[in-house]
Amino acid sequence: MHPDCCRPLFFRFISLLVLATSLLAISCNQKTTDSSRVSTDTVKPDDNRFTPVKLTAEGDLDEPMNFEVLKDGRVFINERKGTLKLFNPIDKTVSLVGTIPVNTKYTSKEGKVTEAEEGFIGFTVDPKFEENHFAYLYYAHPTISKHVLSRWEIKDDKLLAGSEKIVLEIPTQREVCCHTGGGMTWDESGNLYLAVGNNTGL
Repeated sequence: MHPDCCRPLFFRFISLLVLATSLLAISCNQKTTDSSRVSTDTVKPDDNRFTPVKLTAEGDLDEPMNFEVLKDGRVFINERKGTLKLFNPIDKTVSLVGTIPVNTKYTSKEGKVTEAEEGFIGFTVDPKFEENHFAYLYYAHPTISKHVLSRWEIKDDKLLAGSEKIVLEIPTQREVCCHTGGGMTWDESGNLYLAVGNNTGL
């Protein structure tokens, strides 16, 4: 189901979550009698497999949430407080692509305001981004207790004002913390999957 079909997307995610939980339960119940088998999960990878690379200067980013690497090597980075930035590996610069209004606070029943996990929490680009310039943003609505998944257009490295198309809206609560979702991924058929977290119960 493609992103413009909102309700089936949510139910597919629930089905995927149930399947993943079932597989975990099955794997936890499996036992092996072969004592010579060693779990690769506990073996540290060789250090030479990884090379730390510093992409930006200190102060260039503020609470980055997701990195989306384009085919040309440039990197979109969304920040929780509502900004979308673009890193250029050629000149090592970070530029502002756009800003969206988001909620970043919880307010308890007693009226105490605290910093939340909410904000601009999810970002991905369409698998055909180079052709259609579509990007998908998942964020906490600035005034209403809900999370919004919407499609935007990015042209000339700027978030195109007025291009937002709402795909899905999910009611949330804004009184207590935590466990906000926002992770997104695509399958080979072009279906978009969204992890909503468990902070969506009322």
